[in-house]
Amino acid sequence: MNKETAMRMLKSRLLDLKEKENKEKIEDLKGVQKDIAWRKPNSFLCILPIYISKRS
Repeated sequence: MNKETAMRMLKSRLLDLKEKENKEKIEDLKGVQKDIAWRKPNSFLCILPIYISKRS
């Protein structure tokens, strides 16, 4: 019974180590990610189509 619990503990440690390595590989492949956020619209670009349509 002691041998069985030791083997279970060893397996769990090896799985944890493998998961950690996989996570590190994935993080290296992903690289730096930037947040996608809404920016404040440029007021000139919003008014420009209205100005052009009134001039025509």
